[in-house]
Amino acid sequence: MSTTRWKARVGEKCHDVEIARRAGGVVEASVDGRAYRLNLTEPQPLVYSILLGDGTSHEAIVQQRSGISKVRVGGVSFEVIPDEAARAALAERAGRPAASGQAAVRAIMPGRVVRLLVAPGDQVAARQGLLVIEAMKMENEITAPRAGVVGQIMVAPGRPVESGETLLILE
Repeated sequence: MSTTRWKARVGEKCHDVEIARRAGGVVEASVDGRAYRLNLTEPQPLVYSILLGDGTSHEAIVQQRSGISKVRVGGVSFEVIPDEAARAALAERAGRPAASGQAAVRAIMPGRVVRLLVAPGDQVAARQGLLVIEAMKMENEITAPRAGVVGQIMVAPGRPVESGETLLILE
């Protein structure tokens, strides 16, 4: 059994989340102290089928970037951010400092660059929009994983990109 602690941001509100995985796909979750028991399967990578105790089911689609996960369940999207200890461990495993140095901002899905929202040398805040990628006829804004200065930009509007491709460097 493994237990993890997270912060989930829905709009401007932050929630404390604790998840314990049990045998057979059972997950015991706590959100702001409220307990849930779920059955969880992953039919494809980063797509989860969730069956609640009352028999209702949901699909969760997860996009991961820079230690932060964007989760979409139905019409609701939110960010899941590890607590500070987990965030530091993620950064260490990735071989980079937690909040300084260069950060490569990568495409989270294949698509086409629609527009750049920043230029080299621009100062940006955490979660500020950097560029927009069109994928599956939807525009997706790629945001800064942390505050910093835009370094090199590797893409231009109209250019196709692959999932995981470096789009720009944040210093």
